Amino acid sequence: MPRLAAIGVPQASTRFVPLPEITGAITEDQARELLEKKLSGFDVAEWGVFVRTYYGTLKRNPMLHLAHSRAQLVSRATHLVSFLSDHQEIGGLAVRERLPIKMIATESGRITGLELRVFIGFGKPLFWSCHLDLESARADLSEKDLASLGALSSEQHETMRSLSERVAGALQGKFLVADFALLEDGRVSLVEVNPGHSSGWGHEAALIGAFGRFLRQVAGLPDVSVSELEEIAGSRGIDLWGRGTVIGFYG
Repeated sequence: MPRLAAIGVPQASTRFVPLPEITGAITEDQARELLEKKLSGFDVAEWGVFVRTYYGTLKRNPMLHLAHSRAQLVSRATHLVSFLSDHQEIGGLAVRERLPIKMIATESGRITGLELRVFIGFGKPLFWSCHLDLESARADLSEKDLASLGALSSEQHETMRSLSERVAGALQGKFLVADFALLEDGRVSLVEVNPGHSSGWGHEAALIGAFGRFLRQVAGLPDVSVSELEEIAGSRGIDLWGRGTVIGFYG
């Protein structure tokens, strides 16, 4: 995202490949022939790239979008484009470098990257959570393992909050979600930014921490304090488990 790079927001390098030739459904053979030409000059680094269309991905398995060679990139993109062209506009491909994300191995043998999601309303960070299905993780992992999923230092958390504000200021969206990753060297990097209304959330606390607070902004009502959020959660039967470790409210 050039506007974010211009203000010094660390982020994954992304190359964009417009595909104006695709105006409707396209077969795999047609997609492969087109993408062989469009991706002919791509060099894929050893650690790989992530590919998606401008307007979405196949919501099944992220491994389907990872490629470690140009041939694999063409194959992944062909499958993606030929499938999605029958359902939605394609626009083009975004080919993003794969970041060296810090990985956590839990006691149960689960391996996951340290990725977090921040909901931002009218330029203000509202709510953060680990970027995974936390309800499912809660059923599978110990409290110690769960805590490790959001194991950022106070300085890293402040960096994430500050970057969220800069992202919102540059893009001027009303309701955004910024996804971040903790890298192996300890740096916090932006992964991607999406509209908040179409982004997933893995903990029901987002109902009040993100969506509820955003709707108050839209209605011109004053924001609520963290203590008021706690009271609302209690009255609505919303369990704030994991607060401070895998989720959190911004004041």
